[in-house]
Amino acid sequence: MKYIFSIFIFTLVTLNLSGQNFLRIIDFAPDESQFNRELMFSPFNLQAEITASPNQLTEVLMQGSLLSLRMDIHKKMLESNGNIIQVRIPINSHQLVTLQLKEVNLFSREVRVFSSSNPDRPIRNLNARFFWGVVKGHPNSMVSLSVLENEIMGFISFDGKNYTLGALENDSKNNHIIYEDKDLKVLNDFKCHFNAEFHAIDSEETVRSRSADSLNCVNVYVEVEKDIHDDKGSVSAATEYVLGAFSQVFILYANENINSRVSEILIWDTPSPYDGPSSGDYLSQFRNELDGNYNGDIAHLVAYAASGGVAYLIQNICNDKYWNIAFSSISSSYQNVPTYSWTVMVIAHEMGHNLGSRHTHSCWWNGNGNDAIDGCGHQAGYSEGCDGPIPAQGGTVMSYCHLIGGVGINLNEGFGPQPGDHMRDHVYGAGCLTECPEEHDAGISGVIHPAIVSCDTDIEAVVVLQNFGTNSLNSVDIVYSFNGGAESTYSWTGNLPSGQSETVTLPLTTFPIGPIDFYVYTDQPNGEDDSNPLNDDFEYEFEVATAEHELLLTIKFDPWPEDISWELLDENGQILFDGGDYGGLGNQTIEIPLCVDGNCFEFIIYDDFGDGLAGNTWQEGNEGFYLLTYPATGDTLAFGDDFGSQDNTEFCLIENIYEISGFLGSIFNEPLEQVAIIVLSDGEELEFESNGNGTYSFGLEAGTDNLKSLQREESDIQGLSTLDLIKIQKHLVNQELLDAPYGLIAADVNMDGKINTIDLILLQQYILGLRNDFPHGNFWRFIPEGHVFSNPQNALTEGWPEEAEYNNLSQDFNDENWSAIRIGDVNGDYFPSGQRWIRPALELYSQTATTSSMGVEWTLSIGNELLLNGFQIELEIPENWDADDFLLKSGLPDFTSDNWHWDSEMNILRLIWYTSEEILFQQNTPLFSLVFSNQESNNSQNSTIQLPESKTRFSTEFYGKNGTTFRPVVRDKSKDDIEKDNYALYQNRPNPFSTETEIPFHLPYAQRVVLEIFDSSGRLLKSTELDGQEGMNFYLLQMDKTWSGTHYYRLSTVNWESSRKMIIGH
Repeated sequence: MKYIFSIFIFTLVTLNLSGQNFLRIIDFAPDESQFNRELMFSPFNLQAEITASPNQLTEVLMQGSLLSLRMDIHKKMLESNGNIIQVRIPINSHQLVTLQLKEVNLFSREVRVFSSSNPDRPIRNLNARFFWGVVKGHPNSMVSLSVLENEIMGFISFDGKNYTLGALENDSKNNHIIYEDKDLKVLNDFKCHFNAEFHAIDSEETVRSRSADSLNCVNVYVEVEKDIHDDKGSVSAATEYVLGAFSQVFILYANENINSRVSEILIWDTPSPYDGPSSGDYLSQFRNELDGNYNGDIAHLVAYAASGGVAYLIQNICNDKYWNIAFSSISSSYQNVPTYSWTVMVIAHEMGHNLGSRHTHSCWWNGNGNDAIDGCGHQAGYSEGCDGPIPAQGGTVMSYCHLIGGVGINLNEGFGPQPGDHMRDHVYGAGCLTECPEEHDAGISGVIHPAIVSCDTDIEAVVVLQNFGTNSLNSVDIVYSFNGGAESTYSWTGNLPSGQSETVTLPLTTFPIGPIDFYVYTDQPNGEDDSNPLNDDFEYEFEVATAEHELLLTIKFDPWPEDISWELLDENGQILFDGGDYGGLGNQTIEIPLCVDGNCFEFIIYDDFGDGLAGNTWQEGNEGFYLLTYPATGDTLAFGDDFGSQDNTEFCLIENIYEISGFLGSIFNEPLEQVAIIVLSDGEELEFESNGNGTYSFGLEAGTDNLKSLQREESDIQGLSTLDLIKIQKHLVNQELLDAPYGLIAADVNMDGKINTIDLILLQQYILGLRNDFPHGNFWRFIPEGHVFSNPQNALTEGWPEEAEYNNLSQDFNDENWSAIRIGDVNGDYFPSGQRWIRPALELYSQTATTSSMGVEWTLSIGNELLLNGFQIELEIPENWDADDFLLKSGLPDFTSDNWHWDSEMNILRLIWYTSEEILFQQNTPLFSLVFSNQESNNSQNSTIQLPESKTRFSTEFYGKNGTTFRPVVRDKSKDDIEKDNYALYQNRPNPFSTETEIPFHLPYAQRVVLEIFDSSGRLLKSTELDGQEGMNFYLLQMDKTWSGTHYYRLSTVNWESSRKMIIGH
């Protein structure tokens, strides 16, 4: 007899975690040595948690988390070459999991994807990747993740919980959601129909034609109805979505030690021959249309139409393919919430019938042919089956226990021992099945040469050959053509391990002048059909042109080539050539010819991670370099290796040019970038600039008279602080003299050759923001390297050369080095060597009170007994406070209206106070008060004056004996009793900073905490475990000098975590 089964869609509760068979099938044993920093992705930001508060989502979910997809990271996940990755996913605000994943191939060797509108041409432009793996630290977990072109979907199962991840439908911002399946509010109102009138041709027993083989593979032919195509918007999008579902189905079967693959997919983008309307009708129409002729062992039709699923019960998969079919009515979402677990359950259940499993309430089990595994179907009123026990732990995949209130389907039990054994017996003993084909999967992942423009018509193209398969690649055909012309084939041989790549130089080809569309793909890896032809090809556009000069760029990569990119600019700053995306070329060397017209150029090379081509410190011999040469003369134009984040080189090609080059930086050789080098050359003014390494280089014509001077503009007061004022004042009263000659030169703020009170006034005004420059317009002084003062104490009156002359130029000048001094920076804080040791932060107390006139008085007091020389403070006034009319009161000596400035545009109050003699401040000593006469006290209850999250002009600092610097934390006295029992993470000080900053945090009791530092892409840079103390803690964070830009720090304990943003600037 043949049996046809019809089911409804029900909710996935918990995934089977009883075994890790799927890891053995994909040969994956997660180990830290397999993972590297480039393949750690954090594609989501936690946007909000879905709680009980009424909204559209709570109509569907009891709880969950709304995630925003970071499109830049999503793009990197699609484009990265590695097949073993880690992915961080926020489950909620207090739980972040790390997924350890390996890419899987869902296809059999002969996989083909077609559309009904063009059924003779395979589709190659799918943009999707599929991964299986585990949750880090949870060895019994299971994860299936699909990275599609416009979303990331999948499930995450661990600790007895199953989470669904996917994109919200009809959401313009492409927001995603993650939720535990038990929290989905769904009414099971679908009906289940079973018809026992269909008779099977097969006998009841599985027919074996050979001994059992556990490596047998079930190939599934799939058709996708037009309603799914129309909903997803394209053939590729519908294919990617359905493949994502089958990836989750296949991992369930893999955990049962059953191998399965997709052999072919047909997407109906034209009207199909199937019109239902019932599930049974779809099954019959699908069966008759195929008539047993399809590329696979079983066939599956998926659609949105109808409801539930229908499949024939097959006892011998090898007997007649006419009956080996199933239909699944899937659901993309429920009220815009993705419900992939429904889809997975329907397909997995119907495929189970095709592989020989009956419903668990059938009178067939327990070895006697008379018993049911459970009685759920019978108790729900179905005539099929026998009475039996109701499983307290919930039913299995093939049961009807969803119809029994309080029971449900519990996939923690998987398919169950007897259905699983029966399916394994069926598949292992099927003589028509063979092993899943070995993965011979090659592809072209990039074109290295020619460049975007080539100045030669005869070109040996260089491509990147990638082994995507699990086996070593020993041979492959590389097929290439241009502008749609005839194809040529190059047969490559070698030994390329799984997951590796290498450059391949193709035979010399003559190209015509003009634009070229170059198309290249692989065929017959190891003499076999490609396991996944979707990743075979690469298309590249370039132009063949004639040019005046040809340059040669050579790059020898370190282990992280994906960090490297470069540009070649003409003298007007226009980009002529650029390159990047060199993933997979670790430790390899490439050569790139560049053809150019003109004479003078700039070459810029970048490293996203900030360590140049320096390699790593734990393995010798993996350092890299770059070299730009002019083959016509043999000249080296640019060279570098350990260049940090960026290296710039300007050069000219013609012979009657002499080079002027040198270094600009501190007296300790710390580089100063963006210094303008102004040259008056035979009356024509030229301007050049130092690069990120502090070096500069430019060419001047032979025989010219030249006068060189140096300038650097400043947009902020980096390096300047009230501590400079303290030291200048101590110098003026002969209490502590400044260092000679450099401290004296820096203190001469108005550049009049002497140090006096005018310099103090100008510098104080500049620091406060009352002025944005000095009267002379300069910010820096420059001294030629090696200049010797006859008497350093008289450096200001003695003077020094601040310009250089090169008259009747007839040679190169390559060591024109200058020392730079920031005007006003007597401490040398601008450069790292002069940065002060920052002591643990002190506490300041703020208190808000109502005045007698019903206004508000805000007072700031010292929280520690301390000797102080001065301070500088920035305060942010809430926007709802009337800050246009306030009174500032202070009992500090010599504190006047000149010591503060109200920046109304930024709502920032800046205060400076300093003295040459240290003053002892007792705890709770008031520093100053702000009185707002027009401020109503009730308006200040929910907002208060505070330190800004990041500095607007200077960092808030206090200065003690011998220049000791403190970074304060302001605590509201009125909230002390509340805050002392709470966790709190405060803003780092200073912010922005260069190499050191202090992170304050509060703990209710002593405990271990973890501090993590991330870059803007979510990549973990640093992790430190600390012994936190009860109350306030202050951690001094030291960052690598190569890191810059926006970063994030996160502090976490067992039951709490918090994050803040910080900015690193050099």
